[in-house]
Amino acid sequence: MKTPIWLPIALMLSTQLPVTAQDQDRKNQEAVEKGIALIGGLFKKKDKGTQDPTEGSPSDVPQDGIGQGTVGPRPGEVHPEAVIVDADAMGPFNHGAAIIRKGRSQALINAEGNFIFPYNTYQYMDVLTENMDGTGLFEAHDPNALHKGMIVDSKGAVLNDLDNYRTFFKSGPFLELKDIRNRTSRKFFSIKGEEIADLTMVSESMECYKDGLVPYNGPEVKKGQKRYLAKGFKNLKDQVVIPAKWEVVECFNDGAAIVGDTDEFGAMKYGFIDRNGKLIVPLMFSRKPESFHEGYAKVYPRDIYAKGHSYMNKTGTVRIEDKQGLFSNFLGGYAFSNNKVMDKKGAVISAKEFLIQMGLPPDVPKENEGINWYLENYKNGRLFIRFKGSAGHRWKHYFALIDIVKKKTHFYWHVDAKISNFDEVSGLAHVIMYGEKTRSQIQREGYINEQGVFTIVKGEKSKW
Repeated sequence: MKTPIWLPIALMLSTQLPVTAQDQDRKNQEAVEKGIALIGGLFKKKDKGTQDPTEGSPSDVPQDGIGQGTVGPRPGEVHPEAVIVDADAMGPFNHGAAIIRKGRSQALINAEGNFIFPYNTYQYMDVLTENMDGTGLFEAHDPNALHKGMIVDSKGAVLNDLDNYRTFFKSGPFLELKDIRNRTSRKFFSIKGEEIADLTMVSESMECYKDGLVPYNGPEVKKGQKRYLAKGFKNLKDQVVIPAKWEVVECFNDGAAIVGDTDEFGAMKYGFIDRNGKLIVPLMFSRKPESFHEGYAKVYPRDIYAKGHSYMNKTGTVRIEDKQGLFSNFLGGYAFSNNKVMDKKGAVISAKEFLIQMGLPPDVPKENEGINWYLENYKNGRLFIRFKGSAGHRWKHYFALIDIVKKKTHFYWHVDAKISNFDEVSGLAHVIMYGEKTRSQIQREGYINEQGVFTIVKGEKSKW
């Protein structure tokens, strides 16, 4: 049976020396003020030496690993200086800012848990999901007149007034808005809030925009019985950079783009061009290759039933063969399968060996029958992965944030949780941490830093 919370307090009070009525009144007043601050404050620092209501019992706190040379709280624990946020829902950080919601009201907070815009200032069209893209741009509207909109950034600056526009798509460093009165009318903005050319009719792939060159349709071409619109590339100011001459073009990536044309025998052939339009790999592939990543592109044999693929450099030379077709594009110098890793020399090691090389202890995970993992995100040398070790019919799930360049593990954490990607600016990720027995019970929600420690925690909801 749990000890009533009032009992130890009463015992403590009974052992104190007598005090004056004036002192007692002062202490009572201080206690009341602290209680009001705790209940009514939207944000507060977690008191040192006290158990936060969102933490659960000490035995519930995961005791997992911390990165090399790191001291302090372990992953899943709440930092002593953590901020408690009064919110019903929390969204992932986007370029240093995050949307939170209480009731129907929304607010924008920074990485310290302070308001950028308090509740009831704006309604944000960004939904509270993981699909944030790091633009740092938010579409905001007057709560009392939703047709009155504007673009604000993660620092609280109002960049543009936009009446009657709603978010259509966000990708890379661009924001696309559509006019709710005319679905064909759209506006495009850069990460600085600067309006750029109307690219609606240029390319349907927003992924192309982040590279600065986007495909466009040129004049109609007739080749035998085939008619098509020749394709080239424009910049974001709607200026032609590479004239339209190809039947097929793909987005630029890693300084090169896939192009394709029908040969004299009527067969489609693919190659690559550079940003100047020069053909750097001739039209030689019957099956469409994949885009370049870190200097290598996946290319496939003519036979569609043939297994495997190869990795080609930008001179058109095949350097590595993956006969089973198991490995991904290169990320941070490595290609990944579900349980193996390959470097740019073609050397293959197990997932567990790779994790040990990156600083995880040899007994993580302790299950040695195998490891399967999922690459959640890779950016600027940091790899965020979710992996699991098998032990018979049971699986144990882990998360890890790894610096591939420095071969250092920021943290690893054995937990059943939903974790967003880490925001590049704030270094925070949104976490919903589930109970050990069921996902219907949320043990803790908030934001963790790159050591896996909660620095912002969602406050406990009222029972009523």
